Amino acid sequence: MGFLIEELQKREHMCKHRIEPVRKYLENHKDNLLDFVLEMEKNFMQVAMAFEVSLTDVQGIAELRGLPLQERWEQHAVFSGKLGRKLRFIEFAVEGILESTVRADSMVENLNSRLRNYFTLRKNLGNDYLVILRFFINHRRFMRSEYPERIGHSPTELLTCKRHRHWLEMLGFELFKQAA
Repeated sequence: MGFLIEELQKREHMCKHRIEPVRKYLENHKDNLLDFVLEMEKNFMQVAMAFEVSLTDVQGIAELRGLPLQERWEQHAVFSGKLGRKLRFIEFAVEGILESTVRADSMVENLNSRLRNYFTLRKNLGNDYLVILRFFINHRRFMRSEYPERIGHSPTELLTCKRHRHWLEMLGFELFKQAA
């Protein structure tokens, strides 16, 4: 990370208003920006120990995903010859680790894309609006999700494992119920 910051600093004079904020952000957050890598390495080490293979081999299997197709199959053949039957099980374990690793930037971008529409209203409604917005986002139930277990549950319900009333009822409103 230090190398990247140094290189940005060398080029900052070229476009200060764009490069400086990025460089400062990286400087201020360098300690926790790559925390997910340590978690992945720990998980890869557990896989290596469980299958009695080297950590380098497990990391190499993880890196197969990013290779061009021809090179991927060549490397896969090398691992297949080296690890034999273990390879398929290690691939499943590595795939599970990669799929479950939270990449914070994607979560932040997702949240920003959801909130962007509401921030224009803040100028007209004031900062108290943000309190209501936070309540709404935390208590509104997901209509659809990549994960089926989240559908029909709010973020608050998922964190507390407790069901709550509809968010409008929690604010004191009565939900309209159509006569049967």
